[in-house]
Amino acid sequence: MKDKKWLKYLIIAFGVIAIITIGIILTINANKPKVSDFNEKIKHELEYLDTRTLYMINDLNNLNDVNSLKVEKMSVDSSSSNYESGGGSYSSSDESQTSSQSSTSESEESKSYEIQDNSIMVINKDQIDWASINTQAEDLYDSWVNITIDLNSASVSNENILAFSDNLNNLLVCINNQDKANSIICLANLYSLIPKYMSETSLDQNAISLENVKSNIISAYSLVTSGNWDEINTFLTKAEAEYDTLMNSTYNLNEVKRAKFNRCYVLLKELIKTSNAKDENLFYLKYINLMNEIDKISF
Repeated sequence: MKDKKWLKYLIIAFGVIAIITIGIILTINANKPKVSDFNEKIKHELEYLDTRTLYMINDLNNLNDVNSLKVEKMSVDSSSSNYESGGGSYSSSDESQTSSQSSTSESEESKSYEIQDNSIMVINKDQIDWASINTQAEDLYDSWVNITIDLNSASVSNENILAFSDNLNNLLVCINNQDKANSIICLANLYSLIPKYMSETSLDQNAISLENVKSNIISAYSLVTSGNWDEINTFLTKAEAEYDTLMNSTYNLNEVKRAKFNRCYVLLKELIKTSNAKDENLFYLKYINLMNEIDKISF
């Protein structure tokens, strides 16, 4: 009888221990950040790097003043996936809502935002607001400190993370020296690392390919100031090859999205033609139109 009583107490003790253990595990898991939330945060941080560097690149030629789809200056809060800009808050839910609204009309999706040649001609590409550029670079630096922590947590290679830090330091030096040509090149180098981060943190191969296309176009653009047209053509050739691959892998697009892809392809060919002609002002015009159209593409 005593043996049975002892066994009963033992079973109860094990039961209590099991309940406590399960409770601890559930509490720990509940307090752990969800993997999906962290991945979404990384995605938004890379979108921030994309937007910030692209805005600065265009700003160094005052092209944001004539860009009909102006990229606003933005700041990122590393503790959340929300963004703030002069135009209000931005989040992934806002993006999906905007995407849903814009897809209601094919004519709206296919709408072209053209910029007249004379707007490029009259813009003063050498009168740069270096104080504004410096402030933007400092904002980027402050945000990068926090983004670095997340990229490390996402197992992004130290080499690629350090490359961004090195180029960012070089950018600050170039801006301090008011060196426009090398400032743009530093920013293009920063941008070229974004698809690498995406490759290490995302499974969306189409988005990675599109980012590579943009990176090659931006690298080409960065050399226009120095007039290195041979190297510009090399980057544009890479962009075209990457875009061809992307188009071949997206055969199941609907009519509206296919029209966007075709539109971008035509504009890319026009940019290459302008590069061959070594026409700087027309290159900037075609570049802006192309980048605006690329930004409309989503998967």
